[in-house]
Amino acid sequence: MDVILAEHFARAARNNGVKQIVYLSGILPEHTSEDELSRHLRSRLEVERVLKSFGVPVTTIRAGLIVGPQGSSFPILVKLVRRLPVMILPRWTRTKCAGSEHRQPYS
Repeated sequence: MDVILAEHFARAARNNGVKQIVYLSGILPEHTSEDELSRHLRSRLEVERVLKSFGVPVTTIRAGLIVGPQGSSFPILVKLVRRLPVMILPRWTRTKCAGSEHRQPYS
């Protein structure tokens, strides 16, 4: 479904003279083949390729999870942290918190 929507979007952008597409994608782990990516990240990569195939310049911004108190992911993350004191993650999830100097304490 994502590919179909990307095709429709890119075609409409091209046909309407859009000069630039900005696509928010996910961070791709270094030294990881496409086969090793999660289904979600493979889909993001496929959508990016489709968008680029229609001739409109595409800027891809790769962002990790952006969490804030007004976001839809925030309550899910709070429940997860409260219920799971420890969580085992894949090796490639060694990430750093960007923008931590701007974070607000949660109470």
